Amino acid sequence: TIDYIRVGENGVFFEEQTVESLISGINKLKFIELNGRKISTTARRFSAINFKDTFKHVIMEKINEKN
Repeated sequence: TIDYIRVGENGVFFEEQTVESLISGINKLKFIELNGRKISTTARRFSAINFKDTFKHVIMEKINEKN
């Protein structure tokens, strides 16, 4: 999550995977203004299309290194 969560911009962290910690994280959201556009931009970085394109690029680089 550190790769894509920007506290105060597109989410919050919670310490443990417990109900109490999750509730605490949700309560933190009440005090920040999330930006829908920034959330969408961040989410697109992790889309299936971007994954496939990046994966192909990395594979092609490795193939070209061998040649």
